[in-house]
Amino acid sequence: MKRFLFAFLSPWIALQATATSITSETLTQRCIDSIQQKNYRDAIALCKQALQLNQAWGRFNPVTAWSNQAIALTYLGDYPTVRAVCNPVSVACINRARSQNYTAALDAYNHAIAINPKDATLWTNHGLVLAKLNRFEEALTSYDWALKLNPEDSLTLVGRCAALNKIGRSSDALTVCDQALIGNGRWGESSAAEAWNQRAVAIASQSPEPSKLDEALSSIDRGLVLKPQDPNLWSNRGAILWRAKRYSDALIAFDRSLAIQPESAQTWFNKGTVLKTLGRYREALSAFDRAITGEISLNQDAAWLDLWTNRSVVLWKLDRYSEALEAAQRATTLAPKSVRAWYNQGLAFSALKRHREANEAYTKATELDPDNVTLLQLQAQTLQALGRQQEALNVVDRILALNPTAIETWYQKGLLLKSLQRDDEALTAFTQTLKLDSRHINALIEQGNLLRKMNRLEDASIAFESVLKIDATNKTAQAARTKLRQQLAQQKKEAQQSAN
Repeated sequence: MKRFLFAFLSPWIALQATATSITSETLTQRCIDSIQQKNYRDAIALCKQALQLNQAWGRFNPVTAWSNQAIALTYLGDYPTVRAVCNPVSVACINRARSQNYTAALDAYNHAIAINPKDATLWTNHGLVLAKLNRFEEALTSYDWALKLNPEDSLTLVGRCAALNKIGRSSDALTVCDQALIGNGRWGESSAAEAWNQRAVAIASQSPEPSKLDEALSSIDRGLVLKPQDPNLWSNRGAILWRAKRYSDALIAFDRSLAIQPESAQTWFNKGTVLKTLGRYREALSAFDRAITGEISLNQDAAWLDLWTNRSVVLWKLDRYSEALEAAQRATTLAPKSVRAWYNQGLAFSALKRHREANEAYTKATELDPDNVTLLQLQAQTLQALGRQQEALNVVDRILALNPTAIETWYQKGLLLKSLQRDDEALTAFTQTLKLDSRHINALIEQGNLLRKMNRLEDASIAFESVLKIDATNKTAQAARTKLRQQLAQQKKEAQQSAN
């Protein structure tokens, strides 16, 4: 597309040369003017033409043309511009176009830096584009070069702070943000508000303690004084309030952000997560659906994974199991090694009574996380539903090796052994259950039934009496006690007759 535009514009530019003296200087000026008018494709073509002509630069030089070409390409890669040209709108189209434009911008900055490696602004802009590509470590290297040349540059420092936050170096980020706030005040398209914003992110990332979260909120609020209509500040304020479990306040902040920037997928996702936490599943689903069609930072597979995983959970909560399964499958496609995604897929299959496929999903999950007791319990239940009792028993034994005091697992083991007609072992398992929880009614009933089957009527009677001490209205225990009393009376009678 860009090559086509250049080919189309070149004859037009050449024709104008007959009327006005076209030089690299005039072409570069027109490139700059086109950027200001948001005609980015024209700007790219004009700056390229200036570089090809390469004569009579006047006030400018090739660095100016390369850097302005990079600026135009960067704007061309930003989400609103790309969304407007992707028809139909799709994540693949948007990501591809953004990546291509940012990569081309990076290449243009590389040309400019090769000519003038001591231009701090070039290094800063180089870092900003790398950050847009989520290449944060490389961005830090570019920022470091810029700071060697201009150590107090606020724009570079706030970019460096943001990159450090992205790679989890929150302590370093906090230091750099503080440096940005006392720097030279050259913010470019950023602002001091962004430094307060990134500072808040750094503080909140260090600790979930209330005092730290309050400090982070204070920093965000300093930023909002400077830029009350900044959607990122409101979104991050909501995220911090969410961490502080101030859910109503968090929703208010997210709504303020979305009123300004309604396409932010991250904010819709955060809002949906809060609504999910509050059990407002229909509203949460609506928020996640908006996130799917919104703007997500380039190449953020983790963000998409979280989105589809949480959407699956909400659909499952709403008993929409087929849709929950579809969402979970989207998540496993994005991240085949995601335990959560396979776990959710297993839950959906189980809810649909598709136990064989549920077992396959749980098997995948346990291969990735073999010591996850919750997963093993679900797998054991699924195998039991499939009638594969011995395999289920093997899984139960794995659980008990990991957690020997798992009460329900001992009870489940007893049921499995009972179904395999291994009554003595089953009785041992139920007895172990009761050692861990003497008030486990179901284990007492199973113990009583087995003892009665073994003709240990006195012991069985004790088990059912124990049930009735806990729950005097338990009909199963009442019926068993009545029958046992009859059996014991009959035994006693027979014993007396034998004695006589």
